[in-house]
Amino acid sequence: MNGLGYLVLAYGFIWVALAVYLLLLGRRIGRIGREVEELRRRAEEAPGPHSARP
Repeated sequence: MNGLGYLVLAYGFIWVALAVYLLLLGRRIGRIGREVEELRRRAEEAPGPHSARP
């Protein structure tokens, strides 16, 4: 394999690693968003002085 082949292979590896990272990051952000919505819903339903109602 010549130098150009190694360069293409390295760039390919970087793009695959970046795609996997972004996929995992997107899933994590989605999970956190769902948790925030659940906490917001619970706070709105909770009676008392700590309620999120104005």
